[in-house]
Amino acid sequence: MSETLSRMKYISVRDSWTRDMVVSITHDKIIPPVTPDPVFAFNENAGFLVPSEESLRKKYNLPQKYVLISLLHQDLTIQQMEELKKSLPNTKCIVLLFRCP
Repeated sequence: MSETLSRMKYISVRDSWTRDMVVSITHDKIIPPVTPDPVFAFNENAGFLVPSEESLRKKYNLPQKYVLISLLHQDLTIQQMEELKKSLPNTKCIVLLFRCP
């Protein structure tokens, strides 16, 4: 298995237990990054990778109440945006830029 893994261009694992198994099997030659499954047990597997809410608020200057808006295409009209703002009083709308590679 170690020989097969050594021929891979890229290896990532879903949790720290699997990472430890790969490290053991390859005798410390491969130490893959943990790339948690985005849905299943995210908090258990990636809690140490996720910054605290407080640090994110400080870093991005976010208010207590906000909504993130990100669109691949400009699908919302100005009127829809205004209606969204009215439906969320005292909430700031934050644009999350979407960039294509």
